[in-house]
Amino acid sequence: VVVPKPGAELSLDELGGYFESRGAAVFKRPERLRLVEQLPRNPVGKVVRAELLRIATATRDEEAGR
Repeated sequence: VVVPKPGAELSLDELGGYFESRGAAVFKRPERLRLVEQLPRNPVGKVVRAELLRIATATRDEEAGR
């Protein structure tokens, strides 16, 4: 799950290329990419991991409300 900078676009291939250029092992490179406007946070400002996991594993049908 990635929050891109305003106006920036990012693809899985670009992200994989970045990891490759940094010498990351193949098994450490991302297999999926979810772009979000902001990370889910609780009132204290910490990232809500359960919600982040739901976003990361959601299918396109679930996102569309189907």
